[in-house]
Amino acid sequence: MNLYVDQKEKYADTKSTAWSFSIVGGVGLILLILVYFDVIPLHLDKDNIIMMFLIMAVLFIFFIFVGIKSFLSLGQIAKSANQQENHQKESKEWFLNNYKSELLNLTSNGDSEEELFLERNEYIVKKLSENFIDLSEEDCEYIAELIYNEIFDANLSK
Repeated sequence: MNLYVDQKEKYADTKSTAWSFSIVGGVGLILLILVYFDVIPLHLDKDNIIMMFLIMAVLFIFFIFVGIKSFLSLGQIAKSANQQENHQKESKEWFLNNYKSELLNLTSNGDSEEELFLERNEYIVKKLSENFIDLSEEDCEYIAELIYNEIFDANLSK
């Protein structure tokens, strides 16, 4: 089972990753250069210092590579986030315009509030998946939750 991925959160995470790896890699390389020119003295024998420089340089260059790759993927993630937001807004408005009254009139055969919630949620997901065939199951569930909260949280506060 896949989980819903909010593209806005993915964008923020990727941006944070890009900055973190780039900064750590850059600072690490600067420190290696300072050690190489003996501005920061390390008293190690020649064999150990060569091995340390080689391993650390590869590590910091890899960090910079990961940072750059993350920065380059931000454009695609931002585009995907905008599409996801527009799709959510469109499907939410469609459902509220066409099925809100039917959803409010839906009653449970059982007595519990949980059963009524599940029936209503199932109804929303069914209508969304029938009309928006390109929506994944995870997206339908997430949008159904948004719709449910908008309708019934608004009714509770009145």
